[in-house]
Amino acid sequence: MITKIKSALPEPIKTFKRKIVRHYNNVRPPIYGDKDKDLFLGPWLSDIGAEIEYWIPYLKKLKTTGRLQHKRLYAVSRGGVENWYGGLTDNYIEILDYIDDKVYQEPFLHQKKRSLGEKVPALTKFGNAGQKQFRISAIEKNLIAKYAEQHDIKNYEIFHPSQMWENTDKFQVRWINNCLSIKETEKILLYEKFQMVTKKYSDLVDKLNLPKTFIAAKFYFHPSNLPETEKNKKNIHQYTSNLSKTKNIVDLSVPSSVDEAQSHLLDYQNPNIFQVPLISQKNINLGIQTEIIRRSQGLVGTLGGMSLLAALLSKPHLGFFSGLSGLEGKPYPYSHETLLFSYWYEELHDVPFKSVDIGQVNLLGNFFPDS
Repeated sequence: MITKIKSALPEPIKTFKRKIVRHYNNVRPPIYGDKDKDLFLGPWLSDIGAEIEYWIPYLKKLKTTGRLQHKRLYAVSRGGVENWYGGLTDNYIEILDYIDDKVYQEPFLHQKKRSLGEKVPALTKFGNAGQKQFRISAIEKNLIAKYAEQHDIKNYEIFHPSQMWENTDKFQVRWINNCLSIKETEKILLYEKFQMVTKKYSDLVDKLNLPKTFIAAKFYFHPSNLPETEKNKKNIHQYTSNLSKTKNIVDLSVPSSVDEAQSHLLDYQNPNIFQVPLISQKNINLGIQTEIIRRSQGLVGTLGGMSLLAALLSKPHLGFFSGLSGLEGKPYPYSHETLLFSYWYEELHDVPFKSVDIGQVNLLGNFFPDS
C-alpha cells in the first residue's frame, strides 16, 4: 500500500526559534530573462543531490508558471546530464568541455580538505566558501562567454544558481531546523520524472554487454551518512554477496572521487558483479550512470544524492546509512530527507523505497522483483 504522506502533513510552520519563516505562497518568484535574448541556466557546479532536489525542480516550476523569458534556452552542467533537463530545453552545454577538470574539482577538494581539518582559504576560486554557488565567478562568466562567442550569440543573460539560493533562502531554514513541509516546498518546486533518453548514452551502454536483468549498485563512504569503517565495508560485502546469488549486479562506483565521498568498489572476482570502466570519463559519467539505472531493476547503495535519481527514473531503491554517523551532532538520515524521499518514490512514482542502517543487512529479504 502506498503511504499517503502528503495528506497527513500539517500546514507549514510559521515561526521557529523566534525567527519568521517567509512562506513560499507569499513569495512570487521574479521573471528571469528577456524574450529577445538567449538565457543560460547555470553553470551548475555543485553536488548531484542539490541539482536534482532543488535546481532542476525550481527551473521547471518557473517555466511552467511563465517566469522564464528567453529566445533560446541552454542548460549548463557537467557529467553528461542533458537528459535531466528534458522538458526544459534540448540545448545542453557540457562544462568539462570548456574548463579544465582540475579547475572544476577545486571547490570539492577545498571542502574535503576543510572537513579533514586542513587549513584552506576562506573562499574557493569560484568565490564561495564551499560547493554551494552563492555568487557567480569570473570563471563561470568566461565559460559562457566562450560558448556564446563560438556560437555567435550576441545577446544573452545568465540565470545562475546563486539567484535561486537568494530567492529561496527558506531551504537553509529547512536544512538546519527540519521545519518546512512538502506542501510548502511544492509551491516553488516541480518534481517530474526524467523521461528523455539520450541516444549518445543509450548507444554507449548497448556496447557494454551488460546482463539482461540486473540491479545497479552505487556504494560510497561519506562522513555524514556512511563513514568509511571496516565494519561498514564488511556489511556492504555481506549484502552484495548475498544479493549476487539471485541477481546480477552492475557496480556504478569509480576508483577516483573529487569530493568528500569516497567510492567503494565491489568484489569484481564475483562473476555476477560487473564493473563499468566507461564511467571514469568525467564528461559523460553521469549520463552513462543514468542510462544504466534506467535499464535496471532498481538501485542499491548509499542513501544520498543518487537516491533521488532512482526516484526520477521510477526505479525501486534500497538506501543504506550508518546510525552512528551525522554531522554537527545530528543523526542521519535527517527527518526532512526521509520524508521527502518517501514522498518522491511512493507518492509521485508508485515505486518502493527503503532506507536501512547498514548494520541491519542480515535482516533483509528480497527487496527487488524477480523480473
